[in-house]
Amino acid sequence: MTTTLIGIFALLACAALALAALRTVLQFRITIWPWEAGLLYVNGRFERMLEPGRHWHGIMGRDVTRILTARQVHILPAQDVLTADGFPVKLGVVVEYRIADPKRAQEETGGRWTEVLHTGVQLAIRAPVLSRGLDAVLADRGALEAEFLPPVQAALDRIGIVVERVALRDLVLPAEVRRMVTELERARREGLVALERARGEQAALRSLANAARLLKGNPELHALRVLQALASSPGKVPPTLVLGAGGLLPLGGGGGGGAEAPDPPPED
Repeated sequence: MTTTLIGIFALLACAALALAALRTVLQFRITIWPWEAGLLYVNGRFERMLEPGRHWHGIMGRDVTRILTARQVHILPAQDVLTADGFPVKLGVVVEYRIADPKRAQEETGGRWTEVLHTGVQLAIRAPVLSRGLDAVLADRGALEAEFLPPVQAALDRIGIVVERVALRDLVLPAEVRRMVTELERARREGLVALERARGEQAALRSLANAARLLKGNPELHALRVLQALASSPGKVPPTLVLGAGGLLPLGGGGGGGAEAPDPPPED
């Protein structure tokens, strides 16, 4: 019985040692996925690029660095930039990029390429804004966004990063500048409204003047217009017209059906 227990304990101990050894061995294995690149350094010197799969790491001076080569997105928070005419604006952009040369990105930045990318984008987007006035910045955001890509790409190309797109995410004006722009836009629109109102009044006066000229030379048209005004509309009280001497309706002479002239006073 004792011998059996000793054998069981021995087997368990061997299994534990084998498991510990396996875990130790697995710690020296690293997986390179298809969307990554592996940089193999042996004793501090670059050896080669590794293909996707399992590789030894951390033994015999071997060190493997994994670099993500898929498309990535970097968000730059809004930062203060001055326009050409001295107005401050806050700009925030989104950068879509990929690492085209992993070895170069790793060695040129010491593995801190994210910080270099952030600083490069931060400095590169200032130039297009500094060359424009506030009105130009606000007028065409698409043109401003199109000017971001060349300087950003030039700044990051030296570390092996390809920039595919730089999108304008935020364009924020300070409160005082926003108030000034709002008041200016309101004044401009009020001016347009006043101009359209004046044009409408001018057109109405011109129409009235033309109508007055027509009525002046056409008494029959004048009478027809009066009768038209007297016609009652459905649901409305019919208008009342009071005529005195020399009324609005033309008075014809002779037998035209008009009112007869009063008799002359008798002679003494």
